[in-house]
Amino acid sequence: MTRPNAPMLNGLSPISDTSSLEHHSPHTRDRADVASFAPDPRNHSHSTAQQHAGADGFAHRACEKCRASKRKCDKTLPYCTRCTRLNAKCVYLADSVGSNQGTNGAPLVIFQPRASSNDVLLRSPDPLQEIAPSQILALISKDAQAGENTDWTDGVRAYYDYIHSWYAVVHRGFFEQQLSGGTPAGDTPPGQVTQVYSPPLTSSPPSETSPPTSVAHIMTSPGSVPEPQVSREFALVIVTMYLITRHRLTKTGTRPMYDDLYHFVKRIVALAFLENRVPRIELIQCSALLAMYEYGHGDSCLAYRTLSEAVAAARVVGIRPGQLNSDGDAMLQIGTNVEEEQKSCIWWSLFILDQFLHRDKMAENFPFVMESPEMNTLLPASITPPTPTQSGRFDVKYLCEQPTPPRQRLPISVAVDTQKLEQFQLSAKISCLLHRALRHEHYSRTRPGYLPPVTSFSSLDSEIRAATQTLLRDDVTNWQVTLDCFAMAVSALFSLYLPYLPVLENKTRDQIQQDHDLTTALAALRFAAQLSVDISCKANVDMQRTATQEASALKFVVAPAAPTCYLVVKTYATLRKIFPEEWQQCQDAMEAKFESLKIFAHRWGIAEKMMCQLQDLAGLDRQDFLKPDPPTPESMNSSSGPMDICP
Repeated sequence: MTRPNAPMLNGLSPISDTSSLEHHSPHTRDRADVASFAPDPRNHSHSTAQQHAGADGFAHRACEKCRASKRKCDKTLPYCTRCTRLNAKCVYLADSVGSNQGTNGAPLVIFQPRASSNDVLLRSPDPLQEIAPSQILALISKDAQAGENTDWTDGVRAYYDYIHSWYAVVHRGFFEQQLSGGTPAGDTPPGQVTQVYSPPLTSSPPSETSPPTSVAHIMTSPGSVPEPQVSREFALVIVTMYLITRHRLTKTGTRPMYDDLYHFVKRIVALAFLENRVPRIELIQCSALLAMYEYGHGDSCLAYRTLSEAVAAARVVGIRPGQLNSDGDAMLQIGTNVEEEQKSCIWWSLFILDQFLHRDKMAENFPFVMESPEMNTLLPASITPPTPTQSGRFDVKYLCEQPTPPRQRLPISVAVDTQKLEQFQLSAKISCLLHRALRHEHYSRTRPGYLPPVTSFSSLDSEIRAATQTLLRDDVTNWQVTLDCFAMAVSALFSLYLPYLPVLENKTRDQIQQDHDLTTALAALRFAAQLSVDISCKANVDMQRTATQEASALKFVVAPAAPTCYLVVKTYATLRKIFPEEWQQCQDAMEAKFESLKIFAHRWGIAEKMMCQLQDLAGLDRQDFLKPDPPTPESMNSSSGPMDICP
């Protein structure tokens, strides 16, 4: 009487949840499906179950769903007519006494197999088919904090204001194309989406007389932009753009970063990858944003796995940077395919994140996911030219303007020039310097006891210092614009010279002065640490000044800034041992960096992770500093005078 193709567990039909689990989450139901079957497969079979049916092939008692609903059950085996009509799970529990018990006393149960059509994600090969774009976009408003009125435009606005300039996963031109050419999709019954995430979602259709939607329109018209008619995949991109802009600390307390919204996006993207032989570019964008989200909140190993999946999918669809042609021509004509520009931006975003991950202690020994770019590799496509303000400063709000046609593309061999390179191009260029430095560090780390001579990377050192000097000269008062570039440049210097830190800590000042490599390494570490402190002091003052007015300054904090703070504190903890007379200066510098971490922790969870790691280093505490008394003159190493080492 069972279905011919129904799989068997312990001689009985597959386990299903009881009617009491009908409204539980999918994960709860899945656990129930594998938790309550007859205990001993050697003693039971399907014929055993049939022995407890009546002679006419009907069950002795009503199914559990009909019993709970107090409805008449026709007791048909293996599932009743009512449950079949409702497409519900039908469970017959045998009597708990007499012949209905197994050899160990456990009741025997006859189950209806769980039809895949019960799961909104399994009704068709496309896991997004049963979900309307409007329902996906409505998740943003459902995620809003108490007292907030948030919609899909807030995520777009925040992404282009604070993320896109250093992580341009969603190209402006590509976004405009999707908004203007997206294919509307019909809604599904509201109740069905509850099986995936949250209560039923509803939204209002856009007005037929509403103006065309664009990024510029979103930026200048907050709260009045209608819902776009886009594909489900692109609606998922918008939700992920919002996800990556959320703050960790809110007015109501600490937000759980790995919450239902994150798990919804993660699950849908994973299923969509499985069901599509050729990945859609929107799913790769979602994965790239999710990987940055995971890294930014302190889980580098999870981010590495997500990044690896995104890179594999990107290779399938041919996402790669541009290359100089045989004539050395890198000019782009007006009307260049926006999709190719988008692919270039995605490739560089994945490359930048790969470098961030390998700066983290947990992922430093993992293989690089992205290949090293060749010297004829072109920097990413134009986003929009920088717009200087009347004061001559670089306007951090330039992304609110309409993008201009692409300009000349430049190879990675070009020198750092803030007038010639746009913001994301600067990020891509300096990420190449960091990549080369990380390669050097990996070479040293895999050879215990080996320290490469500083002459082996002197040219790279010069390039990094020249880049930082250029950034300082052009953007010294505007840290928001190039904070990610400074973080990468400082990390590159640390990657080259941190292997010397344990050696420096065990040397006297006389011994250091007599060794050219150690003297050079010490000067470089001082330069990198002081540069980072100077930027932190400026950023701390700006954010504290604006904290009572608005939280916009905090939104400019980039994820890799927190790990850089950790490296600076680690360096100063060693410097104060080498120079006890500089104890207080080193302590003040560490305090400035730790104060930055406290502020950054409002935005990114990785800052909290760095503070936890620093609790046992250099006398730091998450709440405050445990400032030990400075060393006495008698405890100082007075074998020679202070060293005069300048950057």
